[in-house]
Amino acid sequence: ELKQQNYQPFDYILSHGVYTWVAENSKQAIREFVAENLASTGVFSLSYNCKAGWAELDNLVEIFRVFATQHADHQIEPDHSPTLEKIKALFRKNRGFFKANGRAAEYLRQLIDDEVDPKYLFHEFAHQSWRSLYATEVMTDMSGINLGFAGSANLIDNFDELALDADLLDAVQPIKSLASRHSVKDLMLNTTLRTDIYSADVQVISMDECLDKYGDQIFILLKDPALWEFDAPLGEHKQISLDKERHGRLLSVVKEGGKSLRELCAFGAQLDLSPQQMLEHLVVLIALEYLGFAANQRPDFEYFTQLNSKLATLSLAGHRELKYLISPHTRTTVNADRADLLFYACGIPDDAYQLAECALEYCYANQ
Repeated sequence: ELKQQNYQPFDYILSHGVYTWVAENSKQAIREFVAENLASTGVFSLSYNCKAGWAELDNLVEIFRVFATQHADHQIEPDHSPTLEKIKALFRKNRGFFKANGRAAEYLRQLIDDEVDPKYLFHEFAHQSWRSLYATEVMTDMSGINLGFAGSANLIDNFDELALDADLLDAVQPIKSLASRHSVKDLMLNTTLRTDIYSADVQVISMDECLDKYGDQIFILLKDPALWEFDAPLGEHKQISLDKERHGRLLSVVKEGGKSLRELCAFGAQLDLSPQQMLEHLVVLIALEYLGFAANQRPDFEYFTQLNSKLATLSLAGHRELKYLISPHTRTTVNADRADLLFYACGIPDDAYQLAECALEYCYANQ
C-alpha cells in the first residue's frame, strides 16, 4: 500500500517490530520502499529479533507450529485454551528440550505458571512468517539496496571496550569484519533484540573531522546529581561502572551549564583523556541517560506544546504505550507519568484550582 503512493525523500525511515514477523516477499517490499524513498544522506533504523539470543527459543516456534493454527497476520485463535493446554502438558514432562536451561527454561516455567499472556505467546510464536535473524543476515539484506551498516542504535554496542568484559575483548578484537564482530558480540551477550542504523552515506571519520563537524554540539545534564551512581555495575549487561574522578568531574562541569564537545575535549586534557577517550566517556554517559544533546536551534515552544498536547490526549484516550513528552530543549523524549500527561491534555490554565477542576472533568469524561 505504501509503495502505491509518491513521497518526497525521507531523512529518516524507521521499521520497528516488523522485519522479524513478515514473510520474505514483505521483507523485499520493505527494502524496495526504503531504496526508493530514503534520501541520499538519510538514515534507516531497523529493529528485529536477534537469533543469537533467540536461538534457544526457536524450538518454541516449532512447538506452536505443530499445535497451533498458523496465521499469516497477527490474528490469534478465538479460543486458544485447548492448544495452550496441549503445549503445557509437554512442558510438564520435563524431558529433553522441555528440561532446558537458560532463557527457554524461564519461558517454560512462566508458561506453566500462567505468567505469560497467551495473546503474546500466540502473537510471538504462532505466526507462520516469524523468524529471528543474525545481524550479518540483515546487513546482507541492506547491502542489496546499497545501504551500509552505520552502527547499533544502542551506543555502547559500538565500542567493544564498553560492551564486553575485559576477558572477552581478546576474542573479539582480532576480528576485522565489522559485521562479524557484531555477530560474535551478540553471541557473547545473548542479544535478543537489535536496532541497527543504515545509510547510503556511511563514512568513517577521524577525531579531528569529528570535532570540525560536531565540535559545537552542546551536551546537557539529564540526571539529578542526587541519583548519580559510582563504582556500581550499570548498563543493560551490568558491565559498566562510573568513577568519581573522571565521570564525576565531567558531570560536574556539564552541571555548571551546557558544554560543547570541543569544550569537553579540552577539559578532558585535565583528566589525561584524549579526545577519542573523552568521546567514549560521553557515549557511556549518554547511553546511561546521565547526559543528553541540547538542540542547537532556539526551541519553538508553541510547536512543542502542540505536539505534547496531542501525545497526551492520545495517551489518555487509550494509547497507554505513549508515556513520553518531547523536550523543546533537547528535541528528545522525556518520561512522563499519567499526571503530567493529564495536565498537558487539559491545557495549563493560570489558576491552580481551575487546573485541578479541569483535570477531574477530563478524568470523568474519559473514565
